[in-house]
Amino acid sequence: MSGNWYILHVLTGEELKTKEFIESEAERLGYNSDISEVFVPLEEVVQMKNGKKVKKQRLFYPGYLFVNCHLTKTIEHFLINNSKVLNFVGPKNKPQELSKREVDRMLEKARASIGKEKVENIYKIGDYVQIVDGPFTDFSGTISEINEEKQRLKVMVTIFGRSTPVDLDFLQVKYE
Repeated sequence: MSGNWYILHVLTGEELKTKEFIESEAERLGYNSDISEVFVPLEEVVQMKNGKKVKKQRLFYPGYLFVNCHLTKTIEHFLINNSKVLNFVGPKNKPQELSKREVDRMLEKARASIGKEKVENIYKIGDYVQIVDGPFTDFSGTISEINEEKQRLKVMVTIFGRSTPVDLDFLQVKYE
């Protein structure tokens, strides 16, 4: 790490555009030696829409951008005078460097999600769903358990007049 990490509060929904703008302007103005990294922690999320898998990116910290830099008055002025940057995160909106522990935790969380698809959970216990994939396709039941970590549901389905728990992936069900 060549500098210190700081957090910028930016317009929500503009994080990636702001990152790209800061990187391109830093290169154009020759600030690359002072700004070593602009980081937006995100993960790939899969949703089911109209029976199809749809991938999207979800930010860990919406509205925030992480910048690793040597913070001089020039760099501070450059970062803050962007129409999409609201301010630095810190006391009285003054830049405050993140501790090594905070940075390590943030980077670890972001790196752990690289290359992993996460299915977004839109269900809650008690929801009535239809099974759309697997040996129990077209059965319906009520969600009795949700395991976010493993992205699994337990659905109580009536088979031959008996309520039976069926273990399913988030993508194997849909709302009826």
